[in-house]
Amino acid sequence: FPVTIQPYYSVMKKKILYGILLFFALFIGTLVAIPLLFKDKVIAKVKEEANKKLEAKMDFGDFDLTLIRSFPNLRFELENFSLVGIKDFEGDTLVSIKSFYVNLDLMSVINGGQYKVNGLFLDQPKIKALKLSNGMANWNIMKPSPVEETTPEKEGSTSFSLSLKKLEITDGVIRFDDDSSKIHTYLKVLDYTLSGDFSVTHTSLENELKIERMDVSYGGISYFNKTKVALDATIDADLVKSKYVLKDNSLVLNALELAWEGYVEMPANDITMDLKFGAKKTEFKNILSLIPAIFMKDFESVKTSGKLGLDGYAKGVYNEKMLPAFGLKILVENGYFKYASLPKDVKNIAINVDIVTGK
Repeated sequence: FPVTIQPYYSVMKKKILYGILLFFALFIGTLVAIPLLFKDKVIAKVKEEANKKLEAKMDFGDFDLTLIRSFPNLRFELENFSLVGIKDFEGDTLVSIKSFYVNLDLMSVINGGQYKVNGLFLDQPKIKALKLSNGMANWNIMKPSPVEETTPEKEGSTSFSLSLKKLEITDGVIRFDDDSSKIHTYLKVLDYTLSGDFSVTHTSLENELKIERMDVSYGGISYFNKTKVALDATIDADLVKSKYVLKDNSLVLNALELAWEGYVEMPANDITMDLKFGAKKTEFKNILSLIPAIFMKDFESVKTSGKLGLDGYAKGVYNEKMLPAFGLKILVENGYFKYASLPKDVKNIAINVDIVTGK
C-alpha cells in the first residue's frame, strides 16, 4: 500500500503547483491586458469631456495606462499637458504640467459608468492666471450651458465622479496678475498634499503646504517679498454646504507662526467667512523675519529682543463687488536688533498699529 500511494501524492503536488503557477500567470496577464483593452476608451473619454466643457486648447504628449503599479486602481499617466487660451487670451498658457497621473477605480472603468477618480498627482505644474483691467479673466474657459437647460444636471450625467482620496502637487509655480484690482502674486517651488475623502458628504481634510518663495503686492506696494511659507492644517469639511471649518493648524511666514480659527463657506458665488488669527510666538524677532534683507542673510545671527503682539480677523462676504471686514493689530514694545553688517544697533522700537476696514 505505501508503495502505490506515494506516486499519487507526488502527482497531486505537481498539479497543485502547476495550478498556482497558472493562477499567477493569468493574474499577471490580466494586469497587463486590462490597461491595453481600456486605454483608447479612457483617452476618448478625457478628450470628449474636455471638448464639451472647455473654450481653450487642450494638448498633451505621451500617455500610459497601467494596473501593475497601482493595483487595484487603474493608473492613467500623462506628460506635457497644456491648456492654452483662445480669443482675447490667444497664445497665453493658462496651465502647463510636466507630468501627472490619475488613479481610477478599476470597477468603474470596467462597468463603463462614472469613472471614479481616487487620486491625482501633479509634477511641476505651472499656472498663469490673468485678469485684465476690464474684468476679463483667462480662467473663464468653461462653455456656457445651453439656454434650454433650465433644470439642474441629473446625478451621473457626466462621465467622471470625484471620490478623491489624495491630491499631491510637486514643484509648482503659480502667477496671479489682476490688473483690475492691482493685486499681483507669485508662488514658486510649491509642494502641496491634500488627503481626505470627497466621496462622502462630511470629511476631514489634511493639508500640508510648503512654498519656497511668495511675492505679494497690492496697489504697487510689496507686502511679501521672497517669503517662505509653510502650512499644516486640518479642516472639517461639509461638502454639501461647502463649509470648511479650521481645526488644528499652523501657518508659518519665514519665522512668524500664526494660528487660525473660524470658517469659510461657499454655497454659491459668494464666499462667506469668519476668520481670526494670532501669533503663536511673541518675540519681536519673528515679525522682523518678514523683512527680506534681514531674513535672507544670516537671520539666525541677528541679535534681537522685544515683545510682539499680533492678531486680526476677516469677517463678511467676498465677491466681485464686496470685501469682508478686516482688522489687524500689531504691537511691538522695546524692540531691538543688531545686524552684523550694520555699524550700530537699532533700539527702542515701538509699533502700535490698529487697522479696521468695513463694519
